[in-house]
Amino acid sequence: MDARLQQERDRAARIAFTTEGFHASVAEIYEKLVDREYGSVKEDVKSLIKDLRDIIKTIEYDEDF
Repeated sequence: MDARLQQERDRAARIAFTTEGFHASVAEIYEKLVDREYGSVKEDVKSLIKDLRDIIKTIEYDEDF
């Protein structure tokens, strides 16, 4: 297999893994908000924001995701 092709597949896998985690986090946040679990949802939101900021930093430094 071509090395470049493998790099692109690995990159796609990292992106998929990361975004699947975001989907799971948002679903958990939704459920906690519906159940009025405000104390624990606050930490979940902070964690999601941190993860999203990390993506912004990666993009700003022109690093490959």
